[in-house]
Amino acid sequence: MRLAGPCLLLAATLVTTARPAGAAPYDPQRRYQPAELQQDFRLLRGALEEAHPGLHLYISARELDRAFEDAQAALTRPMTAREFHSLVAPVVTLIRDGHTGVEMSADHDAWSDSQPVAFLPFSLWLEGDVLYVVRNGSNDPSIQPGDRLLEVNGVPVEKLIATARGLVSTDGFNETGQDFHLNFGALKRAAAENFDIQPPFTVTFQRADGRRFATTVVKSQTPPPGMGPPPARPVHSFEVLEGGVGLLTINGFSYDDELHLPMFKQLAERNVQHLILDLRGNSGGNGALAVELMRFLVDKPFRLVGDSWAKLRHPERPSFARHLDRRTTRQLLENNRFRSGEFGRYRFDNGALGVKQPRDRYVYRGALYVLTSGRTFSSASLFVASLKAQRKVIVIGQETGGAEAGFCAGINQKVTLPNTGLRLKLPLFRMMSASTAPDQGRGVMPDHKILRHWQDQLSGKDLELARALDLAAPKAVLSAPP
Repeated sequence: MRLAGPCLLLAATLVTTARPAGAAPYDPQRRYQPAELQQDFRLLRGALEEAHPGLHLYISARELDRAFEDAQAALTRPMTAREFHSLVAPVVTLIRDGHTGVEMSADHDAWSDSQPVAFLPFSLWLEGDVLYVVRNGSNDPSIQPGDRLLEVNGVPVEKLIATARGLVSTDGFNETGQDFHLNFGALKRAAAENFDIQPPFTVTFQRADGRRFATTVVKSQTPPPGMGPPPARPVHSFEVLEGGVGLLTINGFSYDDELHLPMFKQLAERNVQHLILDLRGNSGGNGALAVELMRFLVDKPFRLVGDSWAKLRHPERPSFARHLDRRTTRQLLENNRFRSGEFGRYRFDNGALGVKQPRDRYVYRGALYVLTSGRTFSSASLFVASLKAQRKVIVIGQETGGAEAGFCAGINQKVTLPNTGLRLKLPLFRMMSASTAPDQGRGVMPDHKILRHWQDQLSGKDLELARALDLAAPKAVLSAPP
């Protein structure tokens, strides 16, 4: 069977806006008047209060109201769009929902993509509030892996980290998803965009022996291995390793589900009794694919989604409908049919709900090891939570970036603010997993927790896979190819 149609559980919905012919070029220095900023702010806050299905899951109404009021009270002077974003984005981050956030305008993004941007020339690794150099891509060879970065162009690293954290939304009180994004780009982007940290970079470091030193650097013309763009990763891969251990890697639920059958047929024919499922690079995607994969892993009727509901009876036409993306609204209407409502919650049929049946052949019943990280998010974290609730599985790695109880998504709208053009990412459905554990606002916790340090990033060691193989290999069933 080949899946068609839109994704049901997206980590994000991409929306593009064409610039009208003859429009003035984007001006990042344009300053918006307080009345314009107030209008945009009222729309942003009103949209969240009207339609967000999990607004007060992890923050009280009183605390969030106070944050909104403090931000609004600061809108007394003209601001650029970036300054406005820096004010409102941290307030939205307080909602603690990984699918909810504030983006710059489409015009800004198009302008930004055309600009030469120089990021800090180091691979960095954040552990708590300490920032280590992993690789040095600068023109100063004296900077060593393990040096602790203290200050950049006069900005203390603590201030940079706090600002970057305020711009990255996460599910509940998760401790891995935010750090993943900071380690892999968000921190250096915040330095460039929110502090205008550009070369030359005057940096202060501290060595392991406590000695401090400062230097001024630019990017090296010959960066070391590992400093370039990461190699393209396949969405999925499958192999049976030496020793008869299966390894299935899925870096996103965005492929043809016809691939499942030959993989699980091979597992059955080779009598593989230990399967490693690597979801560390999976940030979500099509929930229907997650259902189809689970049909090969659970040998009894199961659920991927325990429950799903919206705050509005007609989420396609809230009071702010004219500010929504029309394409996403059509997607919502095509894939969600109202079913019932009670106590301020409205349920819809969208294909993800209900009890699903396992496959009639090639269901895998052997030992299952699932590798997770802070990037395991949205429908991928929902998959892990629901899978663990319905069959024996050993989770290895870090807490998933998505919450174990579920998340707010299903269909993710974009609310475009009329003056600044900033875009509010607004999920419309609360999607619950099949887990019956109390909602603690945390991801799926690993049975075997792997702590990664800067040394591990430098060495390239795959600690999670090594642990899975240690658990599986002594008991693996050796078998010949079919």
